[in-house]
Amino acid sequence: MPFTAPREKETVPLAALSVLDLADETACFCSKLLADMGAQVLKIESPGGDDSRWIGPFWGKQPNPEKSLSFWYTNTSKLGVTLNLESTEGQDIFLRLASKADVVVETFPPGYLKKIGLHYEAMNKNNRFSIAFFNIVNFFPVKSDELAFGVFVCGFLVGPYFFRGHLRQRNDNQRQYVGEL
Repeated sequence: MPFTAPREKETVPLAALSVLDLADETACFCSKLLADMGAQVLKIESPGGDDSRWIGPFWGKQPNPEKSLSFWYTNTSKLGVTLNLESTEGQDIFLRLASKADVVVETFPPGYLKKIGLHYEAMNKNNRFSIAFFNIVNFFPVKSDELAFGVFVCGFLVGPYFFRGHLRQRNDNQRQYVGEL
């Protein structure tokens, strides 16, 4: 296995599965379930940190990206790394990780990874198997089968969690915690 987290027994159902998690708050619960069932999940965050770190509630009731109980909960059982996917070095590291991964879960707008050179074919180039690639999006114009899968996953697995809080982009491009709905 490419990512090695300490385990006492390898009898968990998905122990042989390795997952790259590029998901935001709309699908982080999906990768949490995989991790809780034994998959080796590597959470990849951008240098500024994942936006889901700004979703409350917060430890101490003060908004702080290091104290998001929501982020802590949805990322238990995962390993983590900070990686700039828009830099050449970050892309090289990501492709090396993808060459050993079984699954990629991501929530970028359709076409974003292809635009920066990290499309499905690039990820599979040196992989021993074909990667299972899940792009889970909300309300983007995609093919009907992709939309049906995204609605299924978001609606049944993630939906109740997602509506607890959300982020809003301010005009100055700063993150703002809006609160629980």
